[in-house]
Amino acid sequence: YVSHCAPPSLSFSSLPSHSLDPQMFPSMSEQSSYKIVIDGAKKSGKSSILRRISKNEFVDQPLRADTDSLPHIVTHSVCIEGPRLVHLEIWERVPSIDIDALYENVDASVFTYDITSRNSFEKCVSRLRKMRGRTKGRGIYGLVGCKSDQVDEREIEMEEALDLARKESLDFCLEVSSKTPVNIPGVCTIIARKLEKRKEKEETPTEERHCLHKEDHGDISPQPLKKRLKTFVCCL
Repeated sequence: YVSHCAPPSLSFSSLPSHSLDPQMFPSMSEQSSYKIVIDGAKKSGKSSILRRISKNEFVDQPLRADTDSLPHIVTHSVCIEGPRLVHLEIWERVPSIDIDALYENVDASVFTYDITSRNSFEKCVSRLRKMRGRTKGRGIYGLVGCKSDQVDEREIEMEEALDLARKESLDFCLEVSSKTPVNIPGVCTIIARKLEKRKEKEETPTEERHCLHKEDHGDISPQPLKKRLKTFVCCL
């Protein structure tokens, strides 16, 4: 299962190996910066996601998040419609970073699990609920299943993750592979778009915002999951 938000053809192999350089867009006046936290179950693939984003590489062996050789905070810039340049400061949860510092002024939280491990999924859900309560629900929240290339070993079906995302009122849900690397760019793009959309709503007058709110939720109706899959993945 692959999210419709980012087609399989969209991968880092077809993109520049480094984050976008703001100097490349001297005339672009619309720029924003946000803090993102990647949390979730242990050994689910958090470090591999950051390594793919920061270095455009994958190491086919377990990565220890507590080693100095791995980046725990990386910056990545995404150009979205507008055009607008969105700078993402991405933090990985590691033992060396204080939890209060990790979630201070966070704009988006991404919770990861290993699709080949039910235990990983359950721990991810527990972590999500715990941290959501701690942050009082501020920002946007996403659920990301890692190791989508290992479909033969899958224990968590995409439908189960989507159902959980709907029940928890999450903002997005998709599967990724840091190895291939399907949907890794898609995660950054989805987050950038949703944060910019939230920013626009916050800057919209209250009366007008109410109308927009009604329109945004007009397509969230009790339909069979398969019929809703494309919309549901992108617009939870």
